[in-house]
Amino acid sequence: MKRIKFLAFAVATFLTVSSVVYLNSCKKDPCKDVVCNNGGTCVDGTCSCTTGYEGADCSTEMRTKFLLSTAGFTDAGTSDSSYNNTTGHSYSGLTYNMTITKGTGINDLIISGIGGYGCTGGSTNITATMTSSTAFTIASQVACNYTFSGSGTVTSAGKVQITYTATYADGGHAGKTVTDHGVATQN
Repeated sequence: MKRIKFLAFAVATFLTVSSVVYLNSCKKDPCKDVVCNNGGTCVDGTCSCTTGYEGADCSTEMRTKFLLSTAGFTDAGTSDSSYNNTTGHSYSGLTYNMTITKGTGINDLIISGIGGYGCTGGSTNITATMTSSTAFTIASQVACNYTFSGSGTVTSAGKVQITYTATYADGGHAGKTVTDHGVATQN
């Protein structure tokens, strides 16, 4: 009788352990069928993207929302502050074309035609760096004798807005240095 009880206990223990092992082995891996592109990794069934990429499968470059080809921009509040009090220069409402293309690195953008500035024998191509999926910065840099700096965002309406400063030497006004500040919004 003792032997039958022991055998029944052993069988019950075996069935219990087997059931637990079987049920735990049947849990589905939430990342089994998830494909994360561009170096992204799956965490609990959702892709965690590497810098510069976004989307459900990390296949979208963040900077694509900034790319523009000859988009009309309008400046609001641009002024040459260093001698604005004597000349009254104001460029508010100036409309010009500007392009934004991909730069070398995944977070880089090239901005051409910012502020409508032009020059002889060169271009005002400047480099911007993505800081988030909706923003970039323009580190201080010289392009065609202008020193540019600033930042940009994608607005809630999907338009690009750039706030910038351009500093240059103005030979027409006794060699003064002129600083223009502008906020340009895509039309």
